[in-house]
Amino acid sequence: MAFRRERAFLRTYWGSLYRLRREIAVTFLILTLLTALASAIVYWVEHPVQPMAYDSYWTALYWGVMTLTTVGYGDVAPMTPVGRTVTVFFAPIGISYLLMTISVLATAYVEATSPPESAVECPNCGERFVHKTEKADMPRAQLR
Repeated sequence: MAFRRERAFLRTYWGSLYRLRREIAVTFLILTLLTALASAIVYWVEHPVQPMAYDSYWTALYWGVMTLTTVGYGDVAPMTPVGRTVTVFFAPIGISYLLMTISVLATAYVEATSPPESAVECPNCGERFVHKTEKADMPRAQLR
């Protein structure tokens, strides 16, 4: 019985995520481009100074992902002023994009858990109001 409710919730949640797919795609596209750009700049600046640490673009991309996700293992770190400047600007931007992604997921959760809205027309003036129906007001067929 409980599994049926959870399955219905997950179906609704995935439907909400599907409706927000453009926002999610734009967020990840910007995040990917930003990571690639910062990694390229750091590789271009740091490779001549630290050829063993930044031996390829993929190592710089690893640095970018670790900095973006605020993991920051510290095994690869820029030494030049330009590389450190990119790091100082890139880390807070990474945090903000992670927060933006979390907010999109939270929006999908709120859409999935909030009761449906219906418009009600005032019989006196004809103005339309949005009325949130409570689960107790819903027919039993909609609760499943």
